[in-house]
Amino acid sequence: MTGEKSVNDNPYVVILSNGAQVNIKPVPPYLLDKIRATVPLPKPPMMEIETAWGGMEEWANENDAGYKKALELAEEKQAAKLWEAEFILGVADEPPPDAEWTALLKMFDIEIPEDPKQKKLLWIETTLIVKGVDAWKLLNAIRDAARPTGEEISELAESFRGSLQWLQAATQKVE
Repeated sequence: MTGEKSVNDNPYVVILSNGAQVNIKPVPPYLLDKIRATVPLPKPPMMEIETAWGGMEEWANENDAGYKKALELAEEKQAAKLWEAEFILGVADEPPPDAEWTALLKMFDIEIPEDPKQKKLLWIETTLIVKGVDAWKLLNAIRDAARPTGEEISELAESFRGSLQWLQAATQKVE
């Protein structure tokens, strides 16, 4: 497990390369599915192929260069949206007051968004993530936080066993 158990209300704490301790929380997986679906993948162009018996059939041309490029761009856009969502929703901490971290950004004419979620994302990307490994640590911890624990898996397995025992008892022959 990437995240360490925490004693506070947040289940995980990740320590980044700069020593920052970041509280992590799970991101609902179905929300991520809905975010992914906002970027539709392109459909491959169709081509007609003559069959061995002389008929014509229409097939998807997944080797088309334009399709491959459009698919790659759509997948990159999906990944970027998912990373942003996971960072915004999975980092439980909020940015400190503006003066503490925005002064340097303003010095380089980086616009500070008014929207609190966009501001949080900017803080994560420009202050928390100091090395590339920090991004992976955060993402892995956020994803780990959404996975079931061993105890939850055991409870689920037991619920299936209980249902199975009930079904077996209900379907036994009565003599």
